[in-house]
Amino acid sequence: MNSSSLVKVASSIQFDDRVARLMKYSEPELHKLLLKLFSEIQRDDQVFITHGVNELGKDLIIVKPDRITSYITGVIVKKGELSGASHGDIDEIKERADLFKKLSNKAYGEIRSQVVQAGFHQDIIPGTATDFRIDKILLVIAGTITRNAVTRLKELTSQGIVVLDIKWLIDNFTEYYPQVFFDAEVCDYVSKCIAEIEQEHWLAKNDVPLSKYYVEPTITKYKFELEITDKALDDVFKNRTMDFNEISDLITNKKSALIVGEPGSGKTGMLSRLTLSYLSFASEKLTISDNGLIHLPTYIRATSLV
Repeated sequence: MNSSSLVKVASSIQFDDRVARLMKYSEPELHKLLLKLFSEIQRDDQVFITHGVNELGKDLIIVKPDRITSYITGVIVKKGELSGASHGDIDEIKERADLFKKLSNKAYGEIRSQVVQAGFHQDIIPGTATDFRIDKILLVIAGTITRNAVTRLKELTSQGIVVLDIKWLIDNFTEYYPQVFFDAEVCDYVSKCIAEIEQEHWLAKNDVPLSKYYVEPTITKYKFELEITDKALDDVFKNRTMDFNEISDLITNKKSALIVGEPGSGKTGMLSRLTLSYLSFASEKLTISDNGLIHLPTYIRATSLV
């Protein structure tokens, strides 16, 4: 299932149901999903989680580089109910925002290291912790907001903190990363497998996916009860041809099959196309039920086994 189809399926789910599905994720899982979301919204930006940084253990950083300098956004994530009680959630968020503005040398060093490991040039981060700055802070609220919290949120917005609520999350996840409403990890894995097979052929350099140029080869079915001989192969080609759906059913029902043909006759292409068919079916099934058994094909070249 392609991304546009996935968006349509996600959009058809009731809003409250989408909220419930999002809230099933733990806070660490939500951080990873937000990393995916921000990366999809702004594909030129570099987004990473501040793992290992004691002061910023629950947050993310977005780096937007340009030719002169970089624009850095800090993201504070709050999952669950946001309370406005004294010395509660709002005060904790204020403290975390202050930590973003006053990073220690240790925190700065770990952030710089992660940016370099992510493949960005180290010059996008200033040379010292005292030079480092956060240009904007986002507060992402994945949950409900109490009345007291609504009033106290004005304290944060007056300090320049931008609040993104649950509606913003649901709308943007639906548009940019709808996998979150199904099994995000499996959806991403299936999409990765599909992309790899689509590009593993000689026309990939021209951005032509396998499924666009694939032409079904002439295939006949034959049951070998004796050794494979020249006569047996001649008999194979006298049998009627099979269409693609028959081949899929045959392999599914028989569990094993031997495909014989001359070099360049289309054996590898057929197996690749068959794998894409199984993967597409699995992708569609993921959007229907989140508790069913999903069968995924494993496509392995013999050369890779060596």
